[in-house]
Order: sequence, then structure tokens, then C-alpha cells
Amino acid sequence: MFNNTTKGKIGTGSNDTHSTVVNTIYNTTNYSMFKTQTGNRTKNKGHVKYLTKSIETENLLHAQPICVNENFEIIDGQHRFEAALELGVPVYYYQVKGLGIAQTQRLNSKLKNWNAEDFMHSFANSGDSNYIAYRLFHEENCDIIDHNLAQVLLGDYTTFSGAHGQLFKDGKFVVKDWGVATQRMEKLRDIHQQLLVIKGVPERRECMYALLSMFKDENYNHARMLQKLAIHPKDVLRILRRRSDFLVELCEIYNYRAGSEEKKGNLNARLLIGELV
Repeated sequence: MFNNTTKGKIGTGSNDTHSTVVNTIYNTTNYSMFKTQTGNRTKNKGHVKYLTKSIETENLLHAQPICVNENFEIIDGQHRFEAALELGVPVYYYQVKGLGIAQTQRLNSKLKNWNAEDFMHSFANSGDSNYIAYRLFHEENCDIIDHNLAQVLLGDYTTFSGAHGQLFKDGKFVVKDWGVATQRMEKLRDIHQQLLVIKGVPERRECMYALLSMFKDENYNHARMLQKLAIHPKDVLRILRRRSDFLVELCEIYNYRAGSEEKKGNLNARLLIGELV
């Protein structure tokens, strides 16, 4: 049932005395001995299906064994395990003692095989209250925002950056103010139908960033913005790409046909753009 596939010393030649065995690779069809690690990323059925087809074409599982801890919890390779189980072929694995969910998260924080969705579920399933709140917020609003915007809203960032993304992967994300984030999200949702004229997702995201900058201005009046959007032509929004350009156009819409009293509350696009720098 078990096969040890690595024996002796590993080297570039028979006289090499500098290389030693670190991990022994085994294979088995006793699938019941393996366990899913609590907090590991949610399994992607589509990825398992892809791997299954790939293994059927050429089985290279021996070249990429899965990693388990002393409790046979799968640290890395749960999709490969599921594909092997489905096909009934041997699972190749090596064992490293002392690895838990924290190490699994850390191993994947610098890799591309885990995405924001995976880290969200992993930290939330591990009981982190910030990620539990984040998951609730994202799941309620993922119809119109992505993970970048969710992190900007809940973290109260001016914009999303690679540094913010890495903090999220490292389990250091903190929800700054749930109430404020929820209020701003409701405002975005109010305006969302007006944004459907913008075709590309990246452009729409930049437009939403511009709106968030406006929301933070003490002079911003949401009822006024909705009223102006209803009467101002929005075709120009179709061709814009940059956040600064969206800010200029959105402020123009906000200030559209402002009366003498209303002008006191006009928004200044230049000032808002300056805050982005």
C-alpha cells in the first residue's frame, strides 16, 4: 500500500558526499488517511476538474508530491489530492512535522496560487474577526465591487496598493470602521446604475475610487449627487480611464446648474485630485 520512492543520498554523482535526504516521498491509495486542514483555502471544483484531465493525459503527480504534517493534514496540494482520489491513482506525498494553518498561509502569501478569496476564507475560517467581518461585507456586495474595493472601503484607504494586498495575505488586515464603510457602500450602490455606461471593470473601479474621494469631502451631499446624475449627460464617462479624469467629470456633474446658494457647497476637483497625490 505504501511505497518509499526516495532512498539513500541524492547527489550529482556517485562520489557526492554533500547532499543528503531531507524528505522521503511516499505514495499510497489509502486516501482516508489524509485530512483537510481547517482554514485552508476553499477547494475549487473547476481546478480539480482541470487537474483530473491533465493527469489523465499524463500523470506527473510523482513530480509534484503533496505536503502533509504529522497528522496527515494537507498543507499543500489539496487539489492534486482530490484529482488523484477521483481518478483512483496513487497520491504522492512527503511529511513535514510542525506545520499548521499559520505556516500554510505564510507559504502561500508570496505565491500566486492563492488569491484574495482564498486568504479571506482561510483567515475567516481560522476565527479572525477582521476577516469574518470582511467576508460578510464582500459577500453582501460582490455583485458590484471586487476585493480591491472591499479592502479600500473597510480599511479606509485612499487607494489600493500592492502593500495593502500583501498585508491582507499576511493576515494583518484590520477593519477600520464598519459603519462608515457600510454607509459609503450604500452610496456606491445608489449610484451604481449610473455607472453601467462605463464598460470596463478597471475603469469602473477607478470611477468608484473617485466617488469615494468625493464622499470624504465634508461638503458632499448625496441627495444632490443623485439629482444631478439624473439630469446631467453621462456619455463622457464612457471614454474616461483615469481616476483624476473621473473626479473632474463627476465634480462637474455635482456642480451642474448650481444656484447661488448651492454653489457654496460645490466640490473642487483640483483639491480632491491633490489629496490623491
